[in-house]
Amino acid sequence: MFLFAIVTVPSFGQDTFNVQNLTPSSLLPVGKWEVKSFNSNYTQIAHFNEKGERTDNAGGTLYNDDGTVRAEANILRNTFYTSVNQINYGLNSKINVGIEFWLSSSALSSSEDSRLSSIMFSQTARTRTAMSYIGAKVKFVPISSIPNFSIQSLFLIPVAKNLQSNQSPQPFLNWDNYTWTNQFFLDIPLEDKWLLFLNVDLAWGISRNESVSEIQGNRFTMSVKVLLNYFANRKLTFLLQGEYNRIWQAFGNSETRKVDGAYYLQAGPSVKYQLIPGKFEGEVGYNYFLAGNNGQGAGNSINLGLRMLF
Repeated sequence: MFLFAIVTVPSFGQDTFNVQNLTPSSLLPVGKWEVKSFNSNYTQIAHFNEKGERTDNAGGTLYNDDGTVRAEANILRNTFYTSVNQINYGLNSKINVGIEFWLSSSALSSSEDSRLSSIMFSQTARTRTAMSYIGAKVKFVPISSIPNFSIQSLFLIPVAKNLQSNQSPQPFLNWDNYTWTNQFFLDIPLEDKWLLFLNVDLAWGISRNESVSEIQGNRFTMSVKVLLNYFANRKLTFLLQGEYNRIWQAFGNSETRKVDGAYYLQAGPSVKYQLIPGKFEGEVGYNYFLAGNNGQGAGNSINLGLRMLF
């Protein structure tokens, strides 16, 4: 019965067009703009093995830029910074369009080093930064009688060369794939001040380079996200989210190709606050990776989001 309910987010006397009332499944009004930036700093010193057990990352040698040995690390730290920047526009009452720019940075260091090493945006033997993707998207309401259900289709094009840093001493940056993602959004209003948000993502990644590489290949991922919102007042929102992500990855060439599967489960809290009521919002959050297998990271992320409407 929730599927056909119209979302009634508490407005606290504000106009309908504001950052709190425009939930993820909502479309922008005609002629309105939205600018968003979501930034995540993820780090790990452990991973989940094929049995799903949390295992420390292997050690290794860290090198200086001139090729000399910097240190021998008992456990290596992998750190990634990802900035997803969006500009969205309300084309008409049923369709929104937008573009995205992804900036990625990564660092390979000792477990004793800071997680902030990936946001130094440097280019060394242990760090790498690049514009990873650009893309275009369309978002629409497929059934006009269910305005709280929408679909978004996004196509991302890899920008920088060799994002996976194959045959390079620099760390992995991102997947070297063309990616087509379809997202299904649904808002479910609960009791006063409460909202449940559901999101299912289906993403196909097509390898940009079909030459044989043990860590390259086509990918298909499916993720299910559940987000519980509590609107404390007209400026403040608390959120608790969980995500299950399943990955299928193809390796090898046409003769040796095989498909491996993996999954991870993450959860965490966040909070949103309207810095300029109705127009500009900030968000901070924390995610912890609870479970996984087949090499998926057993780390955590600190997140910062900014969103403006005009």
